[in-house]
Amino acid sequence: MNLLSASYTLESPGQNNPAIYEVIRLVSAEFSHIDESQFLIKTPYTEPLVRLLLWAEMDVNDHLLILDVSGVHAVNCRIAWQVGAQGSPSTRLEARRLIHELRRVAALKQRLRA
Repeated sequence: MNLLSASYTLESPGQNNPAIYEVIRLVSAEFSHIDESQFLIKTPYTEPLVRLLLWAEMDVNDHLLILDVSGVHAVNCRIAWQVGAQGSPSTRLEARRLIHELRRVAALKQRLRA
């Protein structure tokens, strides 16, 4: 399991993206909502994948900071800062397809529990 700290800034006035919260719920085994736009996420997924999935739901002028804080005292924090129009449209499309699959799997798990 990886422990990630995710912080983001939505630049458009009044912007509130529920899709970001949904992605966090989909990728996390557990998460803690620390502040309005900051989460601590326990996940089996890697930092680059979580960053890609979150970024796919954000606007190109938004900001995203992901810190991998796994390990002893997070001595070697890996910082990934996503700003602006980084990531090709095809990469964003693939990330959105993966999000769709994660939603489908989550729905199937929910039905199996019922």
